[in-house]
Amino acid sequence: MAEGTLALNNLTWFSEVPNATIDTSHPLGVDTNLSSKVFITVLYILIFLVGTIGNVLTIQLVLKKCSLQSLQGTVHYHLVSLALSDILILVISIPIELYNFIWFHYPWVFGDAVCRSYYFLRDICSYATVLNIASLSCERYLAICHPMKAKMIMSRRRTKKILSVIWVSSTVFALPMAFIMGVRYQNITPEGEPDPSSLVCTSLVSNATLKIFIQVTIYHVQ
Repeated sequence: MAEGTLALNNLTWFSEVPNATIDTSHPLGVDTNLSSKVFITVLYILIFLVGTIGNVLTIQLVLKKCSLQSLQGTVHYHLVSLALSDILILVISIPIELYNFIWFHYPWVFGDAVCRSYYFLRDICSYATVLNIASLSCERYLAICHPMKAKMIMSRRRTKKILSVIWVSSTVFALPMAFIMGVRYQNITPEGEPDPSSLVCTSLVSNATLKIFIQVTIYHVQ
């Protein structure tokens, strides 16, 4: 749920934000009108509240039922892992996106470390969500279509190992983002110095390199 709705970032925001306009008064030439900002802010707040409350309730309900049978317990591990990844991506993405990609496009005020960490952590949660859903789907397929086999295969210990692999793999897949992304000045002052107001958190590599990385990562995740 989260990764589909949190796509407004500094790589694609101009093409995705409704009523985005060109601001010729600033060298970077981007702006979003007030009505769009308010609309997206309200939408993001609703997504944050519904997503956070729903996933927290999911974790609480699962923990209360931790005494169920082993086969059902494996489903609960998947649900907790999935809910956790969704909560993290909401907490990590929405505040920064609202502040820096919706209301104040430039300059980036959080520093280089936060810029790299934001994309790195966001991608970890995104990959973890996808892999958690895939793992849960496989587990449910076995439980429904091959129940006897599932009882022998899907133990709690094995499920914990699978989920550990999912989170470690997600970290590995997302690690390049810590090096690809960073802060950069987009403009130079007449004196030849970097313009502080043009500092943005963006890709430090070419668009072609970034596209190749994304395609290779999607291929491995699939």
